[in-house]
Amino acid sequence: MYNNVPDYCKMCLDIRFLPDQNINKIIREIEKAVETKVNIHSYGDAVKTKIDDIYVKNLSQYIANFTKLNAEIFGQHGSADTKFYSKYGIPAVEFGPIGGNWHGDDEYVVLDSVYMYKNILKNFILNV
Repeated sequence: MYNNVPDYCKMCLDIRFLPDQNINKIIREIEKAVETKVNIHSYGDAVKTKIDDIYVKNLSQYIANFTKLNAEIFGQHGSADTKFYSKYGIPAVEFGPIGGNWHGDDEYVVLDSVYMYKNILKNFILNV
C-alpha cells in the first residue's frame, strides 16, 4: 500500500480569546505551527467590562438582595451577546437563572430562578 498525502487540508477553529490576549499573536502562533497562512472568517472583540464598573457593582447588590448570596463575578472564555456591547465600550455582563447542561443533552432551567431573575432585572432597571 502506498502512502497517500492529500493535496488539500481544511481546518476550522473556534478560538475564544480573553481581553489581555492579542488576536494577531494568536494567529501568528497558529500560522507558525501549521506552516501556512491562516484565513480569518470572522472574529469578535473580547468583553472588557471592569469588575469595579458602577453598573456591575449595582447589579451585584441587587443579586445579593434577592438571593441572599454574594454574586460571583468572574471572566471566562466563551461568547455571548455581551461582545456586541463591549465593542462600543458599553459595559455588559452575562448572568441568568439557575440550570445546567447548557447547550447539551438534558439542558434545563429551574423555573423559580427564572422569576427571581426577572425580579432582579426589573428592580435593577427601575432603580439605576
